[in-house]
Amino acid sequence: MEMSFPEVFFNFLQNKRVFITGGTGTLGIALVKYITRWYPKVRITCYSRDERKQFNLQRKFPDVHCILGDVRDKERLEEVIVEHDLVIHLAALKQVPRGETDGSEFTKTNILGTENVIKAACNKGVKNMLFVSSDKAVLPTSHYGATKMSGEHLMQEYAQRTSEMNFSIIRLGNIWKSRGSISELVVNYKRDHFFSITNLENTRFSITPEDGAKAIIFAIMTGKKGEVFIPKMKAFILKNLLSAANIVDYHVIGLRKGEREHEALLTDEEFARTYESKEGCCMVMPREDPMCGANMVKSMELKSVSDKNTFHSNAVDKLSVEDLKYLISKPINLSFDEPH
Repeated sequence: MEMSFPEVFFNFLQNKRVFITGGTGTLGIALVKYITRWYPKVRITCYSRDERKQFNLQRKFPDVHCILGDVRDKERLEEVIVEHDLVIHLAALKQVPRGETDGSEFTKTNILGTENVIKAACNKGVKNMLFVSSDKAVLPTSHYGATKMSGEHLMQEYAQRTSEMNFSIIRLGNIWKSRGSISELVVNYKRDHFFSITNLENTRFSITPEDGAKAIIFAIMTGKKGEVFIPKMKAFILKNLLSAANIVDYHVIGLRKGEREHEALLTDEEFARTYESKEGCCMVMPREDPMCGANMVKSMELKSVSDKNTFHSNAVDKLSVEDLKYLISKPINLSFDEPH
């Protein structure tokens, strides 16, 4: 994904205080790396449950302030979110199969926890909040996807309640090499272990952590009333991923409960409200506030999108076997190219 930022965006984050929930995950670490490199005057707070991951994060980024806590704990959130300007909400339970067997835990973290973060941000004077969602939130077939859809709805509900805070949502596909993802499993495959897959023809949208971080910054800088931001992503076919990793010994077990063969980034209804920015990101305008959407379309010179295939993993451009071999061999970029 290639995104170029106008010069005004470089001043947006400087001297800001950013609060990141779930900041010790793959995407959170990429976000911390990106911000600390290009916005050195930003003060970052990472709020998460795992003290070991926080220890490892602070060894690499000693200026990042880490706070132990859970998004389920609304009192703790109220205490620690105070005096921050921006909130980026990454924390979530994400494994689709676990969502089908431990659904109540996903509800507590992904829905109730998200509302706790939103309320704390509203109550403590935060100016901008971004919610990281998933393609699985679109017409969900899994409990995980349903919780992400609910999180999106909560963001848009609160966006209509207050005029003092800006809200934005970003939908991402699989984060490349993130913990528990199929790409990580393939990369770490041990030849003497049994490898099972659900369906050779499955397709999945994919984005690198670095590109995900860039898209998040663009979205939180731009969003106002719960717009949904969708960076342009290619998809891969599972059989091509296995071929790229030279995995030939596997067992096909069929789709699991809640899983689907292909993913989508938009509903048909949303497509009519979707525009593309000059920076290379698509935006779904809020249905509840058409005037805000119209003003944003005009001020940012957005263009209507015309190709639905871009938003369906079985129809969008695919990563080739050679592309996947390169991604498998390439370590996650720790430096980031200059963001323009």
